[in-house]
Amino acid sequence: MEKVYYQDETLGISITEVRATIGGTMYPVANITSVRVTKDCSFQQYALLAAVVGLPVSWMGYAAQNYPAMGLGVVWVALMVTVSKWIGPRFEVAIGAAGGERPAYRTRYRDVATKIGEGLNMAIIERGRR
Repeated sequence: MEKVYYQDETLGISITEVRATIGGTMYPVANITSVRVTKDCSFQQYALLAAVVGLPVSWMGYAAQNYPAMGLGVVWVALMVTVSKWIGPRFEVAIGAAGGERPAYRTRYRDVATKIGEGLNMAIIERGRR
């Protein structure tokens, strides 16, 4: 019987001392050389886009006393800030092997990514002790 280090049937993830199954893909633990959990902050580009586009439009509308243009700039900023908050950061678990590193799982939840990474690390450590 294989020792299970992490399992979540709703996500389709199972990590044992022999294999890691993540989202329908099976990785032999013996071939995994590294595990990395990273935070993707590309969502912040939307807030930057809001500032670059919305604030000048709003300011020009105010300066020209064109209140619909000013309102458009304010709505644009509010929309893009809301979108950037809604998207939020993503966390990625990447698995390294002899062929290179590849992303294995992406989630919005830091604790899920951390648990998967810890489970993979424990499986690698236990596999190395044999």
